[in-house]
Amino acid sequence: MNIEHLVWLRNDLRCLDNPALYFASLEAGKAEQGIAVILTPTPIQWEKHNESDAKTGLRAGLMKSLANTLATLGIPLHVIDADTFDQLPEAITTFCLNHNIKHLWFNRDLPIHEQQRDLAVCEQLQQHQIHTHVQATDIIVPQDVLSQQGTPFKVFTPFFNKWISLLAQQDNTPMPMPESQAEPLPEPSLNLTWEKPFRDDLWPADHDTAKQKLWQFCHHKERHYQTARDYPIEARHQHIITLSCLRCFRAKTMFRGHSLYL
Repeated sequence: MNIEHLVWLRNDLRCLDNPALYFASLEAGKAEQGIAVILTPTPIQWEKHNESDAKTGLRAGLMKSLANTLATLGIPLHVIDADTFDQLPEAITTFCLNHNIKHLWFNRDLPIHEQQRDLAVCEQLQQHQIHTHVQATDIIVPQDVLSQQGTPFKVFTPFFNKWISLLAQQDNTPMPMPESQAEPLPEPSLNLTWEKPFRDDLWPADHDTAKQKLWQFCHHKERHYQTARDYPIEARHQHIITLSCLRCFRAKTMFRGHSLYL
């Protein structure tokens, strides 16, 4: 199968409700082509950002879970190892040229170093006529919330009213998983030498378990959240909110009809 569309996944390590993966699959399907996925772990950069061993371990677990799901869909996964962000423009460009990639898809990240990284990658790919497709960032309202004068709000209430207005205008329907594009691939074996131990009983690197825990929170614990959250022994359920394998739109659909502020 010819593959010209490449999806670059970073913190958004999920197949379900993933804009870059979903839209890349649609575009490739129009040309009767497939897609491939790359991961770019940068452990030295994460250390510079003071990321915890728990986060690094969870990230590794999610990568393994992602790899298994992609294999069942017949989507090849490649890992580009690098130490820091500044190595990625050259590494990704080289990969694209070696594999005849014409399009790179990814979801926008908000932190400043990540934005600088993405801009550098886009600029280098542009020199080789490789198109980049940047999808909306993973927040509930992914656009700037500005006043009628195009400036930031100075008071919360008008900001919140505008935020609610923008939220009502957008389609929050979760996106489906890409369709299978080929026969299942062999079970992947990722050599993640930077992997760290973490409490997988609290933060399971499994999407189905994450959805189940969030459902339980919405239907059984949410009503007590505003009071229980102030007591550590009662707040043990709060860890589910930190799970990075669920997109916020999917979380929003589960909270629909409940009183918890998002």
